[in-house]
Amino acid sequence: MSDAPKKNPALVMIEKGDYEGAFNALSQSLAINNEVFGPQSAEVAEDHRNLGVLYYRQMQFDNAKTHFATALAMDKKLFGDMDPQVAVDLNNLANAFQEMGDLENARSMFSQALEIDQEVYGKESIEASIHLSSLAGIAFRLKDFKTAKKLYQQALKINIKVNGEKDSETAILHSSLGSVAEAANQFEQAVIHYQQALSIARMVFGGQHRYVASVHNLLGNVYLKQKNCEKAISAYEKALKIDRVVYQNQPHPTLARDLNNLGAAHEQSKQYGKALQKYEEAASILTKLLPSNHPYIRGIQDNFKRVQGYLSQNN
Repeated sequence: MSDAPKKNPALVMIEKGDYEGAFNALSQSLAINNEVFGPQSAEVAEDHRNLGVLYYRQMQFDNAKTHFATALAMDKKLFGDMDPQVAVDLNNLANAFQEMGDLENARSMFSQALEIDQEVYGKESIEASIHLSSLAGIAFRLKDFKTAKKLYQQALKINIKVNGEKDSETAILHSSLGSVAEAANQFEQAVIHYQQALSIARMVFGGQHRYVASVHNLLGNVYLKQKNCEKAISAYEKALKIDRVVYQNQPHPTLARDLNNLGAAHEQSKQYGKALQKYEEAASILTKLLPSNHPYIRGIQDNFKRVQGYLSQNN
């Protein structure tokens, strides 16, 4: 039996957050591969692709775009326009364009990647499903909810056929369809999709997982829009309970989000004392993690002051 291929050490460093180490390793690799294999080699293209991943993770999207585009141009010359590696490069470049707000270029790149992978792997392949989901995300950001729903449904159908109902991507796609329904003010439909996502996520991840908590939060958001404060509070409390376990009750932005959501639900139900307590706790967490003038902190402080005003009016 042959050994499984080893992961590039620089990518392992990126996953661990050692960005400086990854940059040094990739810069050294690029210099060596340029010398040994030549500047138009597959090895150099891989170095550019990995540098793109590094910059993307650091949210330096312009630098990421440059390296992804370089890898794409090289791979097209090496393998031809319809090679799966070209589809990977197109997908990477599309993600960078998307983060930079250039949705039209992102959509074009995702569409080209979809065309390649449908040709190579088939129209009902997981690769095709991934690109359909990405295109749905672009449509969602453009507020084209009809197209987003159609594309997410296509991706979901493929994913269920290939991987079955009990699959993490199936849960995520149900959640995405819930977000589309919620944005279109179809709240009952949103709840159905979020509950399906929650049920699958519990089977896949277990009850104490951050994705399970995130779906509870999504449900809470819809319930709050429906002005069902009791259900919203229950959903947010479940999310907070899970996230306290996940993050071992250490300061984390997710805990602040959960507490802020709970504060909003208590505020809407006119339980101002409880709302004040949750906002205060959320602000306390964020002040340990972010600069004092960060917009997230200012937003929660504004919530706190508003509720203080309500309490002073009632006294």
